[in-house]
Amino acid sequence: LADLARPELSVGLCGPEVPAGRYAREALARAGESVTSVSDEPSVKAVVAKVSLGELDAGVVFLTDARSAPGEVDCVPLGAACDVRAEYSIARIEGAGARAGAFLDFVLSEDGRELFERHGFAVP
Repeated sequence: LADLARPELSVGLCGPEVPAGRYAREALARAGESVTSVSDEPSVKAVVAKVSLGELDAGVVFLTDARSAPGEVDCVPLGAACDVRAEYSIARIEGAGARAGAFLDFVLSEDGRELFERHGFAVP
């Protein structure tokens, strides 16, 4: 992460109002690095696109989004010391019906967990 602070690099983040932008800034702060975003983007897809096109040297995005551009961007993990995890909840609304229950069962099953992990999500 220290390399991202080099003045000759153009680094982009999502804007601070975007969850990925808040998480990136939190991770950089945990690492004790001061990185100036030259382009605060509205989405992680925009950051990935700008890195893919060479408009940015680097960007901090979710692994799942970086994997959407195989061969176009390189992924470098942040490391456990500054890792920030987004947590997503799942619940079934009372009266939602059998399909909602079946979906919830699938997501929580071994097959569902494996699918999430294959796409870069960490599961508890």
